[in-house]
This record gives sequence, structure tokens and C-alpha cells, in this order.
Amino acid sequence: MSNKIGKSESTNGFVDNLQELFELAIAAQQNRRLPLAIELCEAILSKQSNYPNAWYLLGVIKRQQNKIGEAIAALENLLQIQPKNFAALSNLGVLCIQRQQPQKAIEYFTQAIEINPNYVQAYGNLGQLYQDTNQPVKAIDYLQKAIELDPNFVTAHYNLGNVYRHLEELSKAIASYQRAIELQPNHSKACNNLGNIYLKLGELDLAYQCYQKSKSSNTQENITREDNLLLAMHYSSTFSPQEIYRQHEVWGNKYESQLSKDRIDRNIDPQRQLKIGYVSGDFKTHSVSYFLEPLLANRDRTGFSVTCYANNKYSDRVTDRLRSLVDSWQDIAHLDDAAVAELIRADGIDILVDLAGHTLGNRLLVFAYKPAPLQVTYLGYPNTTGLSSIDYCLSDRLADIEGEMATESILRLPGCFLCYQPSADAPDVNALPCQTNDYITFGSFNNLAKVSTETILLWGLILHQVPNSRILIKAKYLNNSLASDRLYRLFDRVGIDRDRLDLRGWSENTQEHLQLYNEVDLALDTYPYHGTTTTCEAMWMGVPVITLAGKSHVSRVGVSLLSAMGLEELIAGSQTEYISKAVSLANDRSKLVHLRQNLRFQMTNSSLTDGKAIARNIEIAYRQMWLKYCRNNRN
Repeated sequence: MSNKIGKSESTNGFVDNLQELFELAIAAQQNRRLPLAIELCEAILSKQSNYPNAWYLLGVIKRQQNKIGEAIAALENLLQIQPKNFAALSNLGVLCIQRQQPQKAIEYFTQAIEINPNYVQAYGNLGQLYQDTNQPVKAIDYLQKAIELDPNFVTAHYNLGNVYRHLEELSKAIASYQRAIELQPNHSKACNNLGNIYLKLGELDLAYQCYQKSKSSNTQENITREDNLLLAMHYSSTFSPQEIYRQHEVWGNKYESQLSKDRIDRNIDPQRQLKIGYVSGDFKTHSVSYFLEPLLANRDRTGFSVTCYANNKYSDRVTDRLRSLVDSWQDIAHLDDAAVAELIRADGIDILVDLAGHTLGNRLLVFAYKPAPLQVTYLGYPNTTGLSSIDYCLSDRLADIEGEMATESILRLPGCFLCYQPSADAPDVNALPCQTNDYITFGSFNNLAKVSTETILLWGLILHQVPNSRILIKAKYLNNSLASDRLYRLFDRVGIDRDRLDLRGWSENTQEHLQLYNEVDLALDTYPYHGTTTTCEAMWMGVPVITLAGKSHVSRVGVSLLSAMGLEELIAGSQTEYISKAVSLANDRSKLVHLRQNLRFQMTNSSLTDGKAIARNIEIAYRQMWLKYCRNNRN
């Protein structure tokens, strides 16, 4: 018999054996052999239940398998053995985030920091949690502490940029994003968010550069970046309509080629009730809703059944009002594209309508699955979607002239393709300001991305030709020096002193916003990207709008709106005419007084606010689409 003692017969040997098992478990976990790693951990714990490393590794593996409850149980067992194990506390915090239990997560991370005051990751996680729970002051404190401990902590810099952006401290947000990008040049989210800030400030070239850099291996991040790129192209005259079309077409081909489309069988009855589905992230207080509500309120409930597929991040009183106008409502923000497409198929939708295009909150990839036999884009975007799976684009003969390029067939409605619903909170129209001030006040309330250098050049030339005139420009970020300094600088280049500029920032409510029009005599539309809601609001408040007609939809919406009002004399066909019309009307006080007194009445009696007409015209278009579909699909 050998005198050699086996490891299982020695205390020291027994511990060595467990250590060997643990090392094997780590190796298995690192090689993605998770079932074997779990088996080895359980073997260790069956021999020594208070082996802390095995409990920790088991918790990590269960988290990898997305077995959140089992992961939490393993880490809680570890804390029974080692109550001050800050790594376990931090992992429990992360698991609570996954369970959408932010308060419990905060408690765990706070305990981890109390044990280890230099635990950088815990500070970063707390900063993000306080950001997510709308506690920005605390978020900043913890993120700055994380950066103090580790100046190269990329995620902390990125999250700090998000907090400052939310607080509209744009200089600090830009600095934080730029630092994150310095540390990680391919940080797609930081590049994209920085691009969004530049776009809102009107810095189009910088925005475009950021979007181009914002490339990611994450499909959704890339789609967001590409959406932003496509939208940003419309604000500048740098890109031709042909180039913009090609970029949309490339986008559509790229994503449609990756998705399968199932054949859809529908009852081929040309006269039956049709099921219409509207998809948007803007079923809330948003400009899209101002134009959608009249259509829903005046629809033919016998001939058409309507379902809204809401991708809203939040709801408000407008959401409730829209919900009351439709037959069915589906919240889809929590569903992926394939699941939404399947839901639409199951609901039997005949005509599915996109209301967003490439704007924030869109679900265009749902349309790429072709979940409805007929698909349409309308209202929310000034160009083609690029998707061949969308059959039609609803517009009119003035907004989309012949020759407009689109992957969809453009179906031109009679009259204006839009119907505006004025705000019920709109204040009364006051007297013309120049009668009191004795100087003309021009105005523009469009977002700063639309206030291009080309637009400012035109406005500067107008101001030069109207002595003592002023211009009131209102936009969200104009209470920030980054935005205001840009405008002061650009107007200075065209010889306009800053004392002729009245720059106003965001208004707290619609009534306060509209009240500012009572300080404006004459509105000037932007170019190449026209105003839409702002043009309607101005006219409702008695302020006429001079617009410059271009050759594509983005620069022709103003043409359609003014024509619907019978105000074709305010539409210019060239830059020279734009300046001339603005100067001429500014010098015609009696004409301005007449418009001030009559525009609201004129608008009320025009097709631009005729909800019944827009509902009838669009429903006729839907029926025409369906009749054609039935003819093409009869056996």
C-alpha cells in the first residue's frame, strides 16, 4: 500500500482541490462554456457552501445568461458571507437596473461606495441612475467624482454630456461629449448627440461632420445616426435634391434587403370598410398632432376603421384627445420592429400610414417588413422615405411639383395636403405693433437649423432696405450664448448691428409663445427649409408671411400654405423678389393693417382649416389606392 496521501484525505489538499475547481470554472466561463462553469461552481459549493468566490462567479454567470433572479440570489448568498464585498453590491445594483428597480440599485451602489470610497464604476453608475430618475444635480456630483477618480472614464464624460444637454447647458455638454470622443473616437452615441446639439444651434456643417463620425456596430445606433444625417441634409443648400434622393434610396435598399416580407392575404372587396393604421412617436403635444387631429376628428367612421400605433415615450392631454378619436390604440414603444409588424398583420390593417419619416421616434423598419398590403407616408417628413415597401406619398401639386424624385408614388391631393388646427389657447390678435413703435418688426419663430446663412443674408438685405426696422427671432436655444452669439456674428457679417436683433428663447406654454406674434408686423420664412406650423401660427395671429419658393418639397410647403389662404402675392419666385416683396409690404402700412385685422377670419374660412375637406380628400385617396390594389390582385 502506498504511503502517499491523496488530496481528498488532507485538509490542505482539500482546499487546493477547491481552488483547482474554481480555476477550472473561471476558464470555462471565459471560454463561454457556461453550463460547465455552473456545474463546477455548484460542485465547489456542495463541498463548502461558504466559498465566496464560487458564489460571486455563479452570480456573474447567471447574469450573463440573463437569469436575473438566480444571479441576485447567488450574490445575496455571497453577502451573507462577506457583507462588505463591494463588487457584489455593485453587481446587485446593475441587476436591479435590469429589473427596473432604480431605488434599490441606488442603495446598493451607495453601500459599495461607503465600503470603497474610490470605487469609480459605482460613482459612474450612480450618476447615470440619478440622470435617469431626473435628479440632475446629484447626477452631476457623482459623474464629476467618477471623472475626478478616473479622468479617462469615457462613459462618465458621455453621461455628463447628457445631463448638461438636458439642462440646456450646451457649452458644458459639448465639452463633455468632445472629451468622450477624444478618449474614444468611435463613440457613436457621443458623436450623434454632439451632432444633435450643433444642428439645434444651426451649425449645420459641424452637425453633419459629427453624424458622419457616429458609426457603430450597433444596428439601432447606426439607424439613428443615418436618420439624423438624412434629416440634416434638408437644412442646407449644399446638397442637391438629386443627392438627397440618392442617399434616401441607399438607406432604403440597405435595410430592406435584410428583411423578409410575407405575402398578405386580404378580402379583395373594393367597397368594404378599410382598416387604416397610423404610426408615429408624436401622438402628443407636437406639430404633427396639429395637422393630424382634424383628419381624425372628421373621418368617415362607416367606411374606415382607424388604429393608432403610438411610439410615444410619454403621453399628455393631446394623446388622450387623439385616443378618443380612433377605434383602437396600440402602444408600441416597448416592442421591436418585428413584433410591431406582426401586431399590425394580426390587426388586419389594410393601409398603414407613416407620420414620421426619418424624424425622431419613427418606426420605418416596421414598414420595411411590409405588414400591410398598402403603405403610405404622410405629414411628418419633407421627402421620400427611401423605402420601396411604402407605396404612396400624400402631398399636393404645389408642395411636390412634377419631377419630384421619390421611391413612393406621389399622390397629389386637391388643394393643400395639410389642414391646420389652431390652438384653443391662442390669444386675441392685437393691433399692428408698428403703429405704436413707428418701426417695422420682422419675425421668424422657426428652429435655428432652418435659419441658414443663406436665410440670414436675405434677411440682412431686407433690414438694410427698411430703415430702423428690427427682427425678432424666437427659437428654443436662443437664451443660450452659443446660439445667440452665432446669430449676432452672422448678422454682423451682413452689416446688421445687434441692437436691431431681438432674440427670444423657449416659451413655457403655447399661449405665451403665440402672444409674441403680437410684437411682430411681418414674418419672413426660412430657406431652403420652410416653416410649416410656424407659418400657420403666424397667420392665425394676424402676421403675414413672405416665402421663397424652391424646387423641392422642403422649400415649397410655404407655397402650398399661402396658396390655400389665397395669399399668392406673398410667394416669391427668386431671392430678388423675396427681398422686394418683404420691403414693399413693410412699407405698406395700410396693407399690413388690413392683413392684421382679417388674416384669422380669412384662415378660418379657407381650406387650410377645413377638417372635413382634408378627411374627405385623404379618404378618397385611400379608396383609390384600395381599388387599384383590388384590380391588381384579383385571381
